[in-house]
Amino acid sequence: FTDPKVGMVQARWDHINRDHSLLTRGQAIFLDGHFMIEKTARNRSGRFVNFSGTAGLWRRQAIIDAGGWQHDTLTEDLDLSYRAQLAGWQFVFLPDVISPAELPPEMNAFKHQQHRWTKGTAQTCVKLLPKILRSNAPLRVKVEAWFHLTGCFTYLLMVALTLMLFPAFLIKQNAFGVTGRVLSTLIDIGLFLLATCSATTFYLCSQREIYRSWRDKIKYLPFLMSLGIGISLNNAKAVLEVLFRKQSEFVRTPKFGASSSSDQAWKKQAAKIRQKINWMPLVEFLFGCYVAVCIYMSITEQAATGGVRSVRLSLPFLCMFMFGYFYVSLTTILSRARKPAAAPTPVPAKETVSLK
Repeated sequence: FTDPKVGMVQARWDHINRDHSLLTRGQAIFLDGHFMIEKTARNRSGRFVNFSGTAGLWRRQAIIDAGGWQHDTLTEDLDLSYRAQLAGWQFVFLPDVISPAELPPEMNAFKHQQHRWTKGTAQTCVKLLPKILRSNAPLRVKVEAWFHLTGCFTYLLMVALTLMLFPAFLIKQNAFGVTGRVLSTLIDIGLFLLATCSATTFYLCSQREIYRSWRDKIKYLPFLMSLGIGISLNNAKAVLEVLFRKQSEFVRTPKFGASSSSDQAWKKQAAKIRQKINWMPLVEFLFGCYVAVCIYMSITEQAATGGVRSVRLSLPFLCMFMFGYFYVSLTTILSRARKPAAAPTPVPAKETVSLK
């Protein structure tokens, strides 16, 4: 802040309950990639950087010049960040400065957090992207802002991809038959590499930057990709709500720190979240069954025609889809019947309120 042009300084989230469960491990790797790769690259290359919740400091004048905090999106921090940088303020990201945070260890809380983030990003996209594209910002800033703000719409494509698995299987069988096994195998290899290698490299690089023992995190990457697939229905619903102009309230992510035994607020919030669960887990479970049927038919049909090699190549891709939908749906249902265990840390994580 000795530089008068700097309006916000962002720190990096660390996670006090990273090793609490498989779910928190997956979330931690996901957020590590966001902070270590995305934010670092944006800041170093002169693109716009978004403020992430409580892990940073604002200059009061930057907030005023941007028009103040506004409540028309669920991600008011993202909204304010873009407006402040459009007003000429510079942001600084410090990846070596750590801000402890708590990950939601319960699936219902995680899904509501993801729903809020996805819907807020889509709302910010509709609100600000046209203004950004018409601004005098450099082309590189506009291009990155486009990919950043429209990234939430990929969940709709993920759901569409799942629905196309069975038609694609039928088309491939009828189009290639027995004589086209080589071409079919090459297609399977290409799709598998495109779908997995880019994401794997992205998250491995983030773990290498943070930990010396980053190789220990490799075993969690398949689960991370499955989790992203399994949550796609939940987040696609958030995007559709924006497109159809459906408003919703801000649901705070409950905290489960060491003080949870005496904290009644989080209990009420967690109960409120569980009460809102309706048809979504059932749809996610049906999607898992749908992919399981695709796997079964792929094995039986292609094995009968001698395409065993092609089956082996496509199975990991299909199994990630199936596991992701089953994991998200079943943990959502099971978590309704029990209270999640407290995070294994003596330090309670508390949300702070930004001054408005």
